[in-house]
Amino acid sequence: MRWIALALLFLFTTASPQRLPLCAHTNSLGSPHVGSCYELSVPGLTGATIPDGAEYFDAYDSAGGTDIGYNSFTDIPLGSERQKSTVFTHSTSANSPEVTINTDGTYVIIARVSCEETRQVTNRGYSELRLSKDTGGGFSPIVGSTTPIYHMDGLDGRFSTSRAIIETLKRGDKIKIQATQKFGTVDRVMTIATESSLLIFTTGGSQNATGSIGPTGPTGATGPTGSTGSIGSMGSLGDTGPTGPTGPTGSIGSTGPTGSTGSTGSTGPTGSTGSTGSTGPTGSTGSTGSTGPTGSTGSTGSMGSTGSTGSTGSTGPTGCTGSTGTTGTTGPTGSTGSTGPTGPTGATGLQGLIGSTGSTGPTGATGATGITGAKGPDGGEAEYFDAYDSAGGTDIGFKSFTDIPLGTERQKSSVFTHSISVNSPEVSINSDDTYVIIARVSCEEAGRLTNRGYSELRLSKDSGEGFSPIVGSTIPIYHMDGLDGHFSASCAIIESLKSGDKIKIQATQISGTKDNVTTIATESSLSIFTTKGSGGDTGQTGPIGPRGSTGSAGSIGATGTTGASGPIGATGVTGSTGATGTTGDRGPIGPKADETCGEIYLASAGETQPVTTTPTTLTAFDTHGFSWGTTPDQVNNRITIDRTGIYDLSFHICFEGPSQKNYNFEVAVNGTPQPNIGATVESLGGNKPLYVGGGGILPLNATDVITIEVSKVSGRAESLTFERVNLKVIEILW
Repeated sequence: MRWIALALLFLFTTASPQRLPLCAHTNSLGSPHVGSCYELSVPGLTGATIPDGAEYFDAYDSAGGTDIGYNSFTDIPLGSERQKSTVFTHSTSANSPEVTINTDGTYVIIARVSCEETRQVTNRGYSELRLSKDTGGGFSPIVGSTTPIYHMDGLDGRFSTSRAIIETLKRGDKIKIQATQKFGTVDRVMTIATESSLLIFTTGGSQNATGSIGPTGPTGATGPTGSTGSIGSMGSLGDTGPTGPTGPTGSIGSTGPTGSTGSTGSTGPTGSTGSTGSTGPTGSTGSTGSTGPTGSTGSTGSMGSTGSTGSTGSTGPTGCTGSTGTTGTTGPTGSTGSTGPTGPTGATGLQGLIGSTGSTGPTGATGATGITGAKGPDGGEAEYFDAYDSAGGTDIGFKSFTDIPLGTERQKSSVFTHSISVNSPEVSINSDDTYVIIARVSCEEAGRLTNRGYSELRLSKDSGEGFSPIVGSTIPIYHMDGLDGHFSASCAIIESLKSGDKIKIQATQISGTKDNVTTIATESSLSIFTTKGSGGDTGQTGPIGPRGSTGSAGSIGATGTTGASGPIGATGVTGSTGATGTTGDRGPIGPKADETCGEIYLASAGETQPVTTTPTTLTAFDTHGFSWGTTPDQVNNRITIDRTGIYDLSFHICFEGPSQKNYNFEVAVNGTPQPNIGATVESLGGNKPLYVGGGGILPLNATDVITIEVSKVSGRAESLTFERVNLKVIEILW
């Protein structure tokens, strides 16, 4: 750890000495965490380490030519990777400026930007380099990481600066370099190919992992079985069974004999006979008149001659019916019907109580102590080399790279070979590993001529076929002339080296009048180190084996005898249908159903879209995320719901637009904006990103289409530039 601190101090000892501030970082636009700020001015940096050794990331801008803009920070792309371990994610195919961290830890971050003015304009000025971090709410600058890049103009060459910080990062955090021109006539300041880079590395563990735990001791003998429990008491007599249903009705008995006929009532008196009328013509038959009373019988006259038969008189009325005779006696009762079927047997009596549990057997003997764990793996000592040009005075030549000699060694461990007797510039590597290499060259113009120009520093490697420059290690050293002082530049890379590889520093004058540009005594150096921790101690002794298992509990006492069955209930009458019972309690909640979700977002910043006062669908999406039960469609800028339900909808947008203009952003369902999910925001202008977001809960049906609608509150059409856009839906399960 001490060597990391020293190396970083050497890296940033330049013509304008700068200390290494380590400050609280920000988590939103311009909003820093509250915390203290300290400086790297003493050795012995400390911080959380990543398990299983150091982790590395080293990439550089292979293409160059990025216009860093005027008062507008521009991302520096990283098109080529030199080193990348698994805790980092970065895409070279997209020339991405962003590096994603996959493991929590404390990291050393070193950023470098080299640039040049491409126009032949006499204009002094400066630009700025900074590091930015995204912890989930968008990128914001890391406080304390901003560094100026002084430059003259296109007549004078190239300019460079570096910055190092130590930052605690979380899984998912993203880091990138940004730069902008801050002062001077607006000009075309461009990055230089291979000369801007980003290094991120941890510092490894300080000690080995603990040895593995010894195996568990053997299990103790099982205790004897406990005694059998006593027999439970007899169960109580069961309740009387319910009354059985009524038997079927018996058959009808035979009919009794007919009673004697009652006496006939007395006959009413006979009416008197009317006189015989003369026989008239036969008329129509009239209605029968009522019968007159029978007259009294006259005395019998003498037999006269038989007269002609008169017409038959009308029939007298029928006499009244006589009273009914008395009822005969009741016949004998029919025989009794057969007995109905026997009712069901009553419920069985309760089971007898379970006998008490037998006493617990004695505890088994303690198991033997486990064997001592194996020694932890060797973490390996950190390896280091640090030497400098003690004499100075080396003429670095004009457009011809010159080796920088290293006459004095400050530190050297056994994996490095170097000779100070011959003032050698070369360092040989004796062990395969990944190394951090920091080179520094300081020089002066000895001719005291008024002449602006620049030189270049680079690292070269020999893997057995001769020395060749390490791509991405070249950096400019701007210098004025002998009237203006000393000039310096540094570079840092992470490189995998093999046993037998050789490393050296070289420098040359690139522009300006050919002059005597020489190194300064003690101010050019080379530091090479690994980041492993020191060897660890023997692993801990394994724990004592577990105590033997407790003897099994005594067997459960025999079950008490079943109580006698209750007597058979009497056959009862069929009861009426009982009333409907009350509704039972609500059953338990069923198992959780699969949640549905969907997401679309903008992965490549810079999408533009014209906006008017009429709401229109936001079209800045280019990628869809994870989905289940929905259909995300970034091509048509929408998410289609596949299952009816209640959903949580939200959106997050980062954009730039003209200042002091109000814009509406609303979530729409089937083209209709929803009043509960939207926001109105005023643009800050000046190419300053602005964040807006919103969310809410809606019931949605299958086939519903979800979009974001954007519009101006008033005024003419304006064009917005979108940096980040996200739309997502998540079903809420009941």
